[in-house]
Order: sequence, then structure tokens, then C-alpha cells
Amino acid sequence: LFALQTGASPQEASARMRAILKLMAGDQLQQAADECRALIESHPDLSAPYNKLVIIAARSGQLNQTERYFETLSETNPRAFYSLGQIRNERKEYQAAFDYQVKCLNGLPGFLPAAIALAQVAMELKKPGDAEKFFRSRPTEAGFAYGLGELFRLQQKFNPALDMMEQALRLNPQLVEAKSSKVLIHYFMGRKTEALEGCEEMLRVYTEDREPERRYLMQFYK
Repeated sequence: LFALQTGASPQEASARMRAILKLMAGDQLQQAADECRALIESHPDLSAPYNKLVIIAARSGQLNQTERYFETLSETNPRAFYSLGQIRNERKEYQAAFDYQVKCLNGLPGFLPAAIALAQVAMELKKPGDAEKFFRSRPTEAGFAYGLGELFRLQQKFNPALDMMEQALRLNPQLVEAKSSKVLIHYFMGRKTEALEGCEEMLRVYTEDREPERRYLMQFYK
């Protein structure tokens, strides 16, 4: 399908990701896995295939093989530590998952999927304080402020969560993920007007062809 293509444009990469989602929906898991690996190789900064490949591996019983793939990849690409952490999470090895997400963020502080995963696994471990200490260790990193906001949101500490998302946006005004998280926080706080305004803004950002999953999520909160 796309496995031999390299150097595609962002639009082509988005089309390839949509094709992967269709393959997954059709239970064509081996082909979906092959396409995820091809997309990781051609677009290493695109976050979605790192997560989807782990999901496919869990569904198809290929976690061990996929783990070996990411172990090799981690020698040159720190995003692979995120996927290794997600594999450990699938096995309920939560401390190892936590350690991998820390390793990923130390190598690539702006990789938001790892920040989210770290907050989630800290809650599984019942050690949110460990994650908070880590996120506070780099106060000038937008990704760390975002991660701390996600940690507070998971603890239903909505006012501090909102403060950290605002901090993330001050550090990086283009961080649309922080804007999306603000929508969720406003929604759970019962601030329907603010949630709706944020939702409308995000629906203008998340187009159907580029971000179908995120667009669907925003429509749910509208």
C-alpha cells in the first residue's frame, strides 16, 4: 500500500494514517502493522503510528516482536521509548512503563504522547507525586507543563489543570493539544460556554482529512 513510499508530504502522511485506521477497522492487522512501521521510518516525528503499532501488536499477539523492533529503533529515535513504555503498560508492568516514558521525555521533552502516558501510568501506580516532581523539573518546557496539566486533570484537580494548560500555551502558543485539553477541563467543570467556544476553535483546526480522531472527540464535547 504505502510501505515503499518515502519523503511524502504531511498531507500524504495524513492520508496514510487514515488508511492504517481503515486497515485496523477491517482487522487487517499485519498490513496495518507494516504500514505503521513504514510511516515511522518516513515520518519519525508523526506520533500516531507509534501508538497504533502497539495497539495492533496487542490485538494480534505480536507484543514481543514489536518490542524488539522498538528496542532497535530506540538507538536512534527516542520516541521509541514511548512505545516501549506502552508495551510494558499493556503487560501491566507499570513501573517499567513509567521509567520508559521518563526516558522518552528526557530525550525529547516535546513529545506529548509520552507526557500523557506518564501521567496515566503514574495514576495506575498511585504515585502522582512522582510524575508531578518530574514534570516540575523543567518549568520552561511546554510539554512538561502540559503533562502536569494532564496529571491534574486525571486527579480531577481542574483549576490547577487549567492553570498548567495556560502555562503550556504561554510557553508555546501553537500547542493545540493544550487548547483541546482546556475544552475537556471546561466541560468537566460544567463551563459549557467556554467548552463550546474552545470546541468551535478546535473544529476549525482539526480538519476531517488531517485529524479525524481528534475532530470526532471535539464533536462529542460540542
